[in-house]
Formats: sequence, structure tokens, C-alpha cells
Amino acid sequence: MNIATLKATLIEKIKSACTCAFGEAPAEIEVGFPPEVKLGHFGVGCFPLARLFRRSPAEIASQLADKLVTDKFVETVTAAGPYLNVSVSPTVLCGTVCDEILGLGQAYGESQIGMGKRVMDEYLSPNTNKPLHLGHLRNGALGMAIARMFAATGHEVVKAILVNDRGVHICKSMLAWQRWGDGETPQSAGTKGDHFVGDWYVRYAMEFDKNPALEKEVQQMLQRWEAGHAETVALWRTMNDWVYDGFSKTYREFGLEFDVTYYESDTYKLGKDYIQTGLKNGVFTEDANGNVVFLLPEDRFGLEKGGQPKRVTVLRPDGTPVRPGSEEVGEIVASGESITAGYFGDPDGSQEFFRDGKLYTGDLARVDADGYLYLGDRVQDMILSGGANIYPAEVEAAISEHPAVHSCAVIGLPNDDRGNDVHAIVQADAGELSDGDLLAFLAERLTTYKLPRSIEFVDEPLRDEAGKVRRSTLRAARI
Repeated sequence: MNIATLKATLIEKIKSACTCAFGEAPAEIEVGFPPEVKLGHFGVGCFPLARLFRRSPAEIASQLADKLVTDKFVETVTAAGPYLNVSVSPTVLCGTVCDEILGLGQAYGESQIGMGKRVMDEYLSPNTNKPLHLGHLRNGALGMAIARMFAATGHEVVKAILVNDRGVHICKSMLAWQRWGDGETPQSAGTKGDHFVGDWYVRYAMEFDKNPALEKEVQQMLQRWEAGHAETVALWRTMNDWVYDGFSKTYREFGLEFDVTYYESDTYKLGKDYIQTGLKNGVFTEDANGNVVFLLPEDRFGLEKGGQPKRVTVLRPDGTPVRPGSEEVGEIVASGESITAGYFGDPDGSQEFFRDGKLYTGDLARVDADGYLYLGDRVQDMILSGGANIYPAEVEAAISEHPAVHSCAVIGLPNDDRGNDVHAIVQADAGELSDGDLLAFLAERLTTYKLPRSIEFVDEPLRDEAGKVRRSTLRAARI
């Protein structure tokens, strides 16, 4: 029984109780809901009845509670001061709904409110360099549920999937298989296709730890792919087909359905065309390293610590586009009801970190292709040199690989021409390491513009009692 019918039935019963108690019934009775369901399903305030019956609202509620008898409809009646609270029998309250559900079965809840409307439900967005995982299954369950809800309300639903089938990450799996695969296939390995290719992605990561120069080979492979190099494209198609075969098995097993499939490899050139047009029209600009960048509006995004505009890289110097979920690094900005308005008693700190209702955390991070967030440096530690952002943690990690190094810190020191120079402070075995030795070691691990311009050797550990390297303190002592 719906709410309107329940209320109408209850009103008639209360009118009968009024006639029984006071000799007449009001023309209208307003039925509402108590503040808590434990008081009753419905409530009636007796204030409007006081003038008609010339009694206090509390007295009217008490007498109506005595006269309103319980039956198959009314389960309990109580007077709470000037209010009359009524609980309805569960059979009446829910019985008809249950009957309707049982009667309609799978069709319960369906309607035609979406008739004539088309909606697209795009979900999953897998990458062809790794297998589907639990997050994809969650996404798939939500995607199919949304599609079925729209279909149940009469909408024409187009279930779409966008496959991220190109880019640096794809080339990592390709390069690893090309180098160490020795002709192995999912069939010969007895492995599901997407897991097979994903294993080669992991193999690349393991080999990269031993040989960072592989990164350059991956970039070269991506350039060959974008140039249409026949052998590279053929390998890409073969490995993607292995992945698609694995994906299809998962789709069938979990009941995931798609009406249309889009591939990033079919659309990425459109973005490059827009970038070139924007570059000609002054929307984008080129930095000192050859990256095509978009300078973010100062009034909305503020400036970098050094006063330069914030920016987003959209095209690498080698002409390959930067896609969301790549290696781009940015500041974590938080917003929402749980974010405080500022720091108590610290207006300067509040002004620096709280703007337009958002908290600018000062933490730098990147997001991978699956949406996972990886924390990196602090904004205040980032070095802006010659228009390029250099992250101290990356340089420190490369320095720390040298067996003679015990600890290190990387800071930026002012330079009139470049803005800042990379300066390395290194604690190493006495007499075991020179500037030249360390620079030669780093040249195999870092691009040229990230190499330290100066190196300072120290005897004392660079970490404090808390185990932290205080870059700001080290920098202040050297300026």
C-alpha cells in the first residue's frame, strides 16, 4: 500500500475517533511523520483541533488515543503530549509491496520514464600492458548495474569501453618481450593472454632497476610506433591481440557487455592536431627543453614558489603526447566538507595553503594509468632550472645507488640565468668518490638537465634525529 493510501485510510479512522470522542469530525486532518520512527509511522499534531473541540491539544491527543482502536490496520496508538502517534501493521505497511514484487518478479521497478532517451555508459577502461584486476571487476559491476538500471527505465543504453592500447607503458611490455621473450606465447606458456603480457611489463620494471638506459629504448620504440614502423606495429598488434583474448575470457565469465569499443590508438592523433593548432595560435608554448606546455591561469592556479607560472606538459620534445596517468607530476589539492577553512592563529599559513575553499597540500604526486596516486617531493623542494621542473627525490635516488654513498640531499641554489642550479650534498666513504666519478655514474641514470651543477661532500650524516633530510634548512645555510 502506498503512502497516500495509508494516509487516507488513517485520516478516515481518526475522523471516526473524533466523532466518537467529541461528537463531530474535522473537515481536514494533516498527517505527518514523527521525528523518530520508534515513536510511530505517522503522527498527527492536535493543535488545529483545539479551537473546534475547545480542549487543549494534549487532551485531544489523549482522548483520540483511547478511541482509535487497534485492528488489522492500526497496530499501536500513543499520545505524546499534543501529538497522536500511530504505528501501522507490518502486513499493511509492507504486505502489498511484497505482493507486488512477487507478482512482477524481475520486472518490479521497471518503467518507461526514459523512453526516447539515449545514454552512454562508458566503463572499465583497461590497459593492454597489464591484466584486469579487482578494481576492474568493481568498475565492471558498477558499469553493468548502471546500464541495467537505465534499460529498466526505458532508456536506450550504449555500453562503451575505451581501451588504453598505446603509449609508453605498452612499449615497456613490448620491449621486454622483444628482448627476453624468445618467441614465447600465451599458448606455449599456458598463461591467460592479459596475464602473459602483464608479466613482461613486470619484467621490464625489474630490468629497468638494473639498467635505467632502457627508458630511452622505450621512448624510441614509441616514436617508431607513431611513425608506423612495420615491425614495431606488427609486434604491437600481436601482443594486444593476446591481451584482448584474455580480456574476452574475463568479460564472458563475469557477464560484462559492450556495444561499442574505442581505442586510444585511433584518437591520440586528434589530440596532437589540436596541440599543433594551439601552438600556432599561442594557446600553448614551448619550454627550454622542447616540451609543449600550457601555462595555467595565475588567478585560478597561482604561481610556482619561484614566481613562474604553473604549467601542464601536453607534448614531449620527441613529439609523443602526454596522456593522463603518465609520469606527469602535480600538487595534491584537496576539497570537500571535511577541509578546514585555515590554520588557527596563522593567517599567513592559511593564505599560502588555503585558496578558494581548497587545501593546497604542498605534496607532489603522480597518478598512474589505473588511477593510483604515488607521493613524491614537496612543492617547496622542487627545483625550477631553465624552465624545467626537477624533483630532488629522483636525483637523490640516483646518487644513492652508488655503493660509496651513505646519504645525500639535493637542493636548488640560485642562478641568475637559469633560476636555480641543482646542488648535491653527499656523505660518502672518504677518498672513494670524486665529483667526476659521481657525475659519470649519474650520466647513465639521469637526463642531462637533471645532473648536479655542483657537488659538495660532507662528513656528517644528512638526516636528523627523526630520520628526515631537511632540504629547506640545508638550502638556507648555503644561500
